Amino acid sequence: MDELTETSPNSCIWALCGNKMDTPPGSHTVSLQDCSQLAKKKKITVYGEVSAKTKENLDSFFLKLATEIYASRDTFDMRRSGTVKLKRDVI
Repeated sequence: MDELTETSPNSCIWALCGNKMDTPPGSHTVSLQDCSQLAKKKKITVYGEVSAKTKENLDSFFLKLATEIYASRDTFDMRRSGTVKLKRDVI
């Protein structure tokens, strides 16, 4: 994430999404509180958890993301072209 932050434009909108919301409480690898703390630390305004299995919170998460992108549309440099090149494999 640090490398992406260094190479991406300042106007980049970051989102943090945890999956597997449908699993039993206490079985999450990362708690929502940890997610919230990381989001604050990295200045991520769109974060939350969803379930791909049950589709819970999917619509609201993507609506929050789309709303943030729309609200920030004037800050995007649409003249910038190309892709972000990473120094190493991040996956």
